Amino acid sequence: MAKEATALSSRKRLTRDERRARILDAAASVFGERGYEGAIVDEVAGRAGVTKPVVYDHFSSKRDLYVALLELYTAELFASMSKRVLAEETPALRFQGAFDAFFQFAETHPSAWRILFRDPPPAEPKIVEVAQRLQEQSTAAIATLIASGPVADHPDDPTGFELVVERQMAAELLKAATVGLASWWYANRDVSREHLVYVLMNALWIGFDRFTEGERWQK
Repeated sequence: MAKEATALSSRKRLTRDERRARILDAAASVFGERGYEGAIVDEVAGRAGVTKPVVYDHFSSKRDLYVALLELYTAELFASMSKRVLAEETPALRFQGAFDAFFQFAETHPSAWRILFRDPPPAEPKIVEVAQRLQEQSTAAIATLIASGPVADHPDDPTGFELVVERQMAAELLKAATVGLASWWYANRDVSREHLVYVLMNALWIGFDRFTEGERWQK
């Protein structure tokens, strides 16, 4: 009885925000292990140390809980990458910092990584809509990074419209390459994070550096 009273007292000391954070942490581990379809709210509640009604007091459904995780982890990833980018003075170092922050997030948040990138979004309209919006935000952020340094005008596009479109396409390419390499890393964990960044900088930055200087491939 004394242990039960102590546990109950500990739960009562949690603020609403702290309880919500505990539920999100538990949900991340459950979704990360079982995927969206295999996850059940009862297990989330058990791992969070709360009852199922308490989970529903914070999130109206499993879907809303999943959406909250998508938005939370995307914001955390953007924040960590932005912090690294803003700390650097040259475009090359900004890209290096962004790559390293991305892989560090994948390394330290394996459940979040699976939710954001490895598992396809559940086929529920609201989740698909949110996932698409977050992907678009990611592409826009990368395109902004590409344009963060001095960029030469497109030789055949005085209005600059074509260059904007090319940056968006380049951002999609960067995103796909980085996510793909991170997925490969899951099966090859003996490779260091530093080595991943080194390969990306050699494979991608050299080309992007020439691209931003106005050079274009000629057939």
